[in-house]
Amino acid sequence: MSGLTSYRLWIYTSSDDSGGSKAQLTLTLEGTLGTVTFEHLERTVPRQGELFQSGHCCELYQEAEEIGSMLKLTVVYQATGGNKPWNLAQIIMRESKSGVVSVFPAGRTLSGRELLVLTPRLTWYEDRYGNCYEEAPTVPPAGGQWQWPAMPLPSANEAGASGLEASRLSHHAQLQYRLWEAVAKEEIAPLVDAALQDLAQQRTPGTLLHECMQAAAGRPASSIGSKGSYEELKRRNIELSSLVTTLEQEHEAKGRHAMQADAATKQLQTEKENLEKQLRDKKEQLRQTQMLRDNTQKSSACVIA
Repeated sequence: MSGLTSYRLWIYTSSDDSGGSKAQLTLTLEGTLGTVTFEHLERTVPRQGELFQSGHCCELYQEAEEIGSMLKLTVVYQATGGNKPWNLAQIIMRESKSGVVSVFPAGRTLSGRELLVLTPRLTWYEDRYGNCYEEAPTVPPAGGQWQWPAMPLPSANEAGASGLEASRLSHHAQLQYRLWEAVAKEEIAPLVDAALQDLAQQRTPGTLLHECMQAAAGRPASSIGSKGSYEELKRRNIELSSLVTTLEQEHEAKGRHAMQADAATKQLQTEKENLEKQLRDKKEQLRQTQMLRDNTQKSSACVIA
């Protein structure tokens, strides 16, 4: 194990949930380095929201061992006779050390003692400021802020005059520069920052951040199957490769069977032709024998006459 880390859980209850008294909730998270279990989450004080509240999200924090990449999540809902069913929409988990966020869509109604196994369908990296990345983000540069480039001020010689006129031109240039700098910082810079923010976040369907925002808003249906994590794509690629290999083997086997069938067909055709030839030969022999018998009987009749 790599030591303790904090897990941030967002549990989404569907708006179709009927409400009422709920049951015991236990989550077991399995990763590449181990497994952790969060028991009696119904007793945990949420940081935001309320657990099991219809159409809302509840935010919880848990301290546990680091388990590496998240592979699957097991939800255990133990309801008794007085507890109502629970309509679970999805669960999102963020591990603090790596900043990995995984979305586990559910869309299931749990009742009685029911066990539900979920797999991550969307994964991204998120820094402490909420920025989302497909890969682990790099360390920001010193200062973490873009600075306007310095522009040299015109001198008296560059103004093309001397004396009082040059001083006035220089003062006017400095005033223009300060005015430009103020406008750039107060008016242009926010517009540029907003445009860069929109470009960086890629606020269009089909992009990673759009999928993350949709999932965080409790709308996982738009992200399911559209763009998964690297691990999900890798698993899918392995499955497709295995399927292609199986299909190729089946195709080769069918080819061999077809060749064997062709050979057997040719052999049967040859045997059929041989049998037909033998049958024709037998018929010809029988015909010649019958002709000899007829000729013999005729000769005998002539002799007697």
